[in-house]
Amino acid sequence: MKKFYALILALVGVCGSTVPADAADYRSVVFNKTDGTSLALTVESGMTTLVTPGFITLSCDKGVISLPTSELKGWTFSKELGVDFDVAGVDTPEADSRLEVALGAGELTLNGLAASSKVMLTAVNGQVVVSAVASDSYTIPTGNLTSGVYILTVNDKSLKIALK
Repeated sequence: MKKFYALILALVGVCGSTVPADAADYRSVVFNKTDGTSLALTVESGMTTLVTPGFITLSCDKGVISLPTSELKGWTFSKELGVDFDVAGVDTPEADSRLEVALGAGELTLNGLAASSKVMLTAVNGQVVVSAVASDSYTIPTGNLTSGVYILTVNDKSLKIALK
């Protein structure tokens, strides 16, 4: 009789491990990056995803996060909580602590750029507005841009920029 119960438990264990998890059980999406790191974002209510050439953009009431697809190996889902969406969406560039970002009348000025920094300004719909390589300082004209939220990426760090 003990062998029968052991067999039943073994079958339940095998069958239980092959049943896919319910989507409602997932609490975060995990982006695996090409540099070996990963970013786990907590799934937010009303979160949407837009995939465009070169970017995957996630948005919800807390903000927008745009990730270059060239830096991603793939993504999975996890039952563990990730970082809060609004915290992950706005990083302070750490590659060079001298970097200063100033939004003035009709322009966005970057000072203290490391040599050969990659600078990109992206609209929330994924459209790349500006893409350049710069050193020391760089100015992006904003007078012809529509009001809204943009993502400024300097090397591998991103900032949300609101233009009015």
